[in-house]
Amino acid sequence: MVRAPPETVRSITEKADALSLYINSITNSNISSNSNNTLSINEINTLVGSLNGNYAALNDTGSVLIITKPGDTDVQVKVIGVSYQENMGGTIVNVQNRDNVTSSNVSTAGIVTLSSLFYAASFNMFIINDPTPFENADNTSNRTISSSIVMSTIETMHNNRPAIDITLYFQVVKPPTTNGDVTYSCAFYDKNTSQWSESGCSPAIYNKRLDRYECNCDHLTSFALVWLPKPLGSSSNLTIVELNAQDKASIAFQVISICCFIAAVIHGVILQFTKSRIFITLRLLLPIISCIVTLILFIFWIALCLTVYSRFSQASPSSQNRSNQGRSFQENFKEFNLLENRLDSRIGSSSVNNSPRANVSCFPAEQDLMFVVYFLIIFMFCVKTSIGYFNYRRFVQLFPPPPLKSLLSHIAISFVISITLMMIAAGVNSNPSNNVTEIYLGKVCWFSRQVIHIFLTAPICVSLAINLVIVVLVAKKMIDHARDGDSSEAIVKRTKYCVIVLLTSCLTQGLGWLFGPIISIANPNVAEGLGWLFVIINGLEGVWILILYIIARKSHMDERQRETQYRTLQTSVNTPDTNRNLPDKDAGVDGIMLDDLTVSPRLLLS
Repeated sequence: MVRAPPETVRSITEKADALSLYINSITNSNISSNSNNTLSINEINTLVGSLNGNYAALNDTGSVLIITKPGDTDVQVKVIGVSYQENMGGTIVNVQNRDNVTSSNVSTAGIVTLSSLFYAASFNMFIINDPTPFENADNTSNRTISSSIVMSTIETMHNNRPAIDITLYFQVVKPPTTNGDVTYSCAFYDKNTSQWSESGCSPAIYNKRLDRYECNCDHLTSFALVWLPKPLGSSSNLTIVELNAQDKASIAFQVISICCFIAAVIHGVILQFTKSRIFITLRLLLPIISCIVTLILFIFWIALCLTVYSRFSQASPSSQNRSNQGRSFQENFKEFNLLENRLDSRIGSSSVNNSPRANVSCFPAEQDLMFVVYFLIIFMFCVKTSIGYFNYRRFVQLFPPPPLKSLLSHIAISFVISITLMMIAAGVNSNPSNNVTEIYLGKVCWFSRQVIHIFLTAPICVSLAINLVIVVLVAKKMIDHARDGDSSEAIVKRTKYCVIVLLTSCLTQGLGWLFGPIISIANPNVAEGLGWLFVIINGLEGVWILILYIIARKSHMDERQRETQYRTLQTSVNTPDTNRNLPDKDAGVDGIMLDDLTVSPRLLLS
């Protein structure tokens, strides 16, 4: 097979047809990819990128090709990728049908995000179904191609290229030739080294239901699923990512806290319908309302952890030739870095530390959940601090009490602060080179070690400092009450207890979130202790909710009792005495009623 046909024709259609014919020809021939008579993977990728226009070839059995101009179509029908399914041909992927395509049994697919197509003048994608002609494209790194090849190019209108995010789906079309254990990984073909490299791509995660591997990459070129013999010295009986006792306890305690709040709500609703007079007023429920943010935070935190966990636990340990299915994320990632470092040393890298490290990135849905959790964390501390400060003012300023408008203004400011910090974090994360997020232990998407202190530790420390100041002020006020006055009044005691519980809740949550999300970077002994501290603190939130509810109930009962006593006194004063006009024999003063004396004592002096 000669090179000329794909390069000498002029029109887009002729070039595309010639390219498909060329792929079919070399697939049905015995010519290998390292022959001087064939085009290399990089040359085919360059040719695909040079095509400009609108074209689609989806029914060819050897390849699938799309050539698009993203700016010419509506967002909902904008082409974002292409898929191929055995015996059914190719399918153009757009925003509307993406979910249907990815949930079907496609053999190969490549899909980019809409943000990757900003300012794009052209977007082309080419799938080579049979990788046999390119088996020997890499003879030095011991990586062997095992899937179809996806080639993707984007030409932008100017030099400001947006961040690229492409999701790849591969079924194994050429199983490994060895009976030993192997590792699958997503890789791109590096034209500089003529080798397959995993740099910039996440580990290949096996989807058991659809029998395929899925991954993300942050650049565009030629991609494929490759396999590699497992390195010597690695364990052969590795386990999948599993929730340990600490993870299960954390989820259980958070669910218990949520149930405590639900129980308090149900009890209040029942009282409203059965005994409306003893239903607690909204003013007294403000401390409990502060816990709602914490419970919403728990819900999204559990959703985030389970979303990431489901991604890294889709494994089946039954097959040795699919070692990624039965291995934990830590082991896959550790081996991945080891192999990459070995490759770098082979191509002349002077130091392992100088080699590019491919951090496992979070999927967009995981990042969205993570930033919601981050917003709720900051908002929770701000709201707890605001309500704690408001109740402190009620503790020291009984008459007149502080206006509710001041609390609402503090909560509004808290929302602005929280949403601002979240937007800043999301903006910084929009540039992948900043490495803002990463996967921890295959169980949670969280801030990377480089930025966690900036975005999380600093705000929490500020909140803790403010709460400590309020604690000192409350302690001082309590000492003043004990020394100078009577603090036994029920209203004073209830307000004091409420402030103490609110501040304790905020302080414990601060300690939990200050250490909990970073336990993965501590040594095992410290991580074990910090992890259980995080679990216990989450469980205590339910206790604080019940205590605040009891305090609110007691306060309401005290107010109702005072109102009853006041109405009784008013009734006794306004009720006429039947003996009012009769002389009182025991009065000691003729013609003067005892009631009159109590009303007007000055009569005794006349």
